[in-house]
Amino acid sequence: MGYTRKQFKSESDWLGGRIIGGSGASAIVGENPYKTNVDYFNSMIKVRKGFIAKDNISNLDAVQFGKKAESPIRYLYALLNKDKYDVIRPRTVEQDGYIEMLVSDEHPFMTATLDGELIEKGTNRKGILEVKTSTILNTVNKEKWRDTIPNNYFIQILHYLLVKDDAEFVELVAYLVFKDDKQIVNTYHFERADFVEEIEKLKKAELEFWQQLETNQKPSLILTL
Repeated sequence: MGYTRKQFKSESDWLGGRIIGGSGASAIVGENPYKTNVDYFNSMIKVRKGFIAKDNISNLDAVQFGKKAESPIRYLYALLNKDKYDVIRPRTVEQDGYIEMLVSDEHPFMTATLDGELIEKGTNRKGILEVKTSTILNTVNKEKWRDTIPNNYFIQILHYLLVKDDAEFVELVAYLVFKDDKQIVNTYHFERADFVEEIEKLKKAELEFWQQLETNQKPSLILTL
């Protein structure tokens, strides 16, 4: 068990080293809205052959907005929670000369690039900070954020708990913009102890997917509503 912190001096190096990350985990179990498990399998086969490409959604306006908004949202969260948590920002090429990735010692194909890490004051419990932005255009989008988070983001935080196995909780901060220009910031808290079975189930799915990659056996398509 445990994990290693690895450093990458450029985004291209980081892309080549991340293997199965949070968005990949959601695709493996059929919960990624942008790619199926088969799409992800095919892209990973290309990666294993040495072809590295950015996610096909990386140039979307919403994705670019999310990247630019991450730092100020994290800073605001740190200010509002200064009596509860110490917030450790992620390493970046611009500020530190490298990107940091967590790699599972037990299963090195499982990786995590975090938006931040948390230390709970008074207990020293370790946690994970995840920052999301989303535009709410209809009732379906709104319901995905009512008292919980969208399934793909839930799988992502389970994956991060799988890799960073000394983290006991996750705080997900969501900046939500509605079509009437209303804007709110919600925080969702998840305790590892409440999702032990779900984490183990995801681990099993990722191990099975990796074995399929190793043997070049394409998985059956997972269809979701």
